[in-house]
Amino acid sequence: MPDIKAQNETALASVKAIYDAAEEANTLLDGMQTAAEQAGTTLDGIYADAQEAKSSAESATTSANTALDQLSIVENVVGVLDLVAKNGTYALTSDTEVEPNKWYFTREGTSPNYTYSVVNNPTGDPNAQGWYELTGIDQAIQNYVSSHLVLTSNGLSLRTDGSNYRLDLTTTGMNIIGANGQTLASYGTSTVVGDVSGFHVQIDGTELGFYQGSNRVAYINGNRLYITQSVVLQQMDVGTQVSDGGLGQWSWKVHEVNGANNLYLKWLG
Repeated sequence: MPDIKAQNETALASVKAIYDAAEEANTLLDGMQTAAEQAGTTLDGIYADAQEAKSSAESATTSANTALDQLSIVENVVGVLDLVAKNGTYALTSDTEVEPNKWYFTREGTSPNYTYSVVNNPTGDPNAQGWYELTGIDQAIQNYVSSHLVLTSNGLSLRTDGSNYRLDLTTTGMNIIGANGQTLASYGTSTVVGDVSGFHVQIDGTELGFYQGSNRVAYINGNRLYITQSVVLQQMDVGTQVSDGGLGQWSWKVHEVNGANNLYLKWLG
């Protein structure tokens, strides 16, 4: 007769093994869940760090733009100070204390060639230190403007210090005038760049033209280039290769054969 007890023990052992395996699997799943939760926490942290880095970058960009704006303001202030310092009149200051937002100057040289230098971060008694202050500022600016900006019936003309170049704003556009009075560029409905007595480019509503003096040597119009004469130094290709989606390409090329230059036509495909 079969040994029922032994069979039961064997079956029980098998069930126990299955149970133990299930427990191990459950433990493994718990570990995987924990790892996944930790990974999620890590990813959340990485995302938070990325967001913080982005915010820091945006803040840095804003700060940089602000700094550039402030630098521009400083440059404008320095430019105005330089303008007024060169064209204003001066007098010994009567201030016994430094007034906020006021410029003070030291004087060097001999009459009539005095030079004045602004005092940086002034402190103490300005009068006792023999400092000067600007007077007649409005007149200085007026004199400068009247000598550099001229309003005529044709428009507004602007000049710079020490140069005969000028910018003319007219009813037809803007012109840049050279030292000799020649037009170097004009911008409007028709735009010209370059000295009109020599090589220059002209653009209008119909074409882009290349000129030598009054002669138009080449121009682009209606998707075509027109040129009076053309010199191709080595190679000229016509068409677009099939590999690039075209119908094919021919190539004219200068090459040397037996010590002599030749021109051959080749199909490039």
